[in-house]
Amino acid sequence: IYSWHVNWQKDTTVSINNGEYNGYLKEDGTFTISVPSGSYVVEIINPDYMYESVRVEINPKGKFRARKLNFVQPSQVIQVPYPLKLKAITSFNLMQS
Repeated sequence: IYSWHVNWQKDTTVSINNGEYNGYLKEDGTFTISVPSGSYVVEIINPDYMYESVRVEINPKGKFRARKLNFVQPSQVIQVPYPLKLKAITSFNLMQS
């Protein structure tokens, strides 16, 4: 995960399925959260920056597929590379200006 703020790691939480699972960033911006096979929505929570949500599907054999989450067109599938590399799409400070 990437951001522009110097201390962004300590303010950032990785939430899966609205808090069913949570994780925190390491100093290098990476995270690992162990979950069983299934379909999960991964959200990055930070008070200063907005990140795009991603759906990750893990099959029983442990294979991963990740795609952008689209609430407007849920059937639209835009795959994203795995492991995930997420970048802040905007700053909340910019949105308030």
